[in-house]
Amino acid sequence: MKKIIFLFFLASATVAIAKPGHLLNTSVQKTTFDLSEYAGKYKFEDLPFEFLEIKLTDGKLMVDAGGQGGEIKKEEGSEDVFKTEDGGAKFTFKRNDEKKITKITLDYQGTIFEGTKLP
Repeated sequence: MKKIIFLFFLASATVAIAKPGHLLNTSVQKTTFDLSEYAGKYKFEDLPFEFLEIKLTDGKLMVDAGGQGGEIKKEEGSEDVFKTEDGGAKFTFKRNDEKKITKITLDYQGTIFEGTKLP
């Protein structure tokens, strides 16, 4: 069941990216914080794939899970919470005592998965 739910999320994100005119938007997301600190490879358990990768591409955070994914954007009023364009999935980054990101929590329709950032 978790596989079906997560695959639905990935398909939704892919459809959201493929909307007409989306590729014509060349604006770069303006930020006052360093998006590169979120980028990395995260190891998950209980998902149809072992890793989820967050990449910084053209000033945007992109999620790649098993070859599928899309852009995630910072949630207004939050520090380390990002959502897919359609709001179907929420990514919450966790920091250690040194303020470095070490984990990620993926909340997809009430089902929560946790991943650990690889060095």
